[in-house]
Amino acid sequence: MESIFFNIALVYIFIKMCVMFIVICMTFFTISYSVI
Repeated sequence: MESIFFNIALVYIFIKMCVMFIVICMTFFTISYSVI
């Protein structure tokens, strides 16, 4: 039971990090495009 919960938490953190990375990349590209 604990291992299943740990795996779910690990996947949740991984997805959260991926979403944050995508948002940061989109913001960076938007700022760069606006400057240029």
